[in-house]
Amino acid sequence: MIESAEKSLARLKRDRIDLFQLHNWDEETPLEETMAGLHALVESGKVRCIGCSNWQASLLSKSLLLCQAAGMQRMQSVQPLYNLVQREIESDLLPLCADLQIGVVTYSPLTAGFLTGKYGRGQKVPVDTRYGIIAGHQPIYFTDHGYAVLERLKSAAKETEQSMVQLAMGWVLTRPNTTSVLIGARNTD
Repeated sequence: MIESAEKSLARLKRDRIDLFQLHNWDEETPLEETMAGLHALVESGKVRCIGCSNWQASLLSKSLLLCQAAGMQRMQSVQPLYNLVQREIESDLLPLCADLQIGVVTYSPLTAGFLTGKYGRGQKVPVDTRYGIIAGHQPIYFTDHGYAVLERLKSAAKETEQSMVQLAMGWVLTRPNTTSVLIGARNTD
């Protein structure tokens, strides 16, 4: 992790990384070792803040308790999946982050194009799209629940004369405790 941060600093030609995030929970490395490494990066001045992506509230809580007990730097941000279809973080992660003032930078507000109306129930998925390339995404959104959300979004777009993109993005951006939103557009359209 420290080597990765140092290589990033060299590539970026910078002295410090503002936010260094762990992408996923690492079951193979003890949490104490992970947090000690992150703490060392902050203490050395190479990293300003640390965060995590795709961690459940219980795992974040575990890291926070460990850091508090050991006097180490704690996570300052989380990067969870959050959109009109996938809202599981509302029950635990968002309240935890609100209580402890942890930034929430969500991703996939348009569900890789699903909430743009690009995909319809029973339609063939184009091979050059995210759902065509990474088939594992389909079971998450191509469900009765996903299509019901999509239909309500289409109806709201027609009613308000706004695009589905505007409504889906606006919803995530205005959610309580959401600090920012990451998008992953493949083209300007």
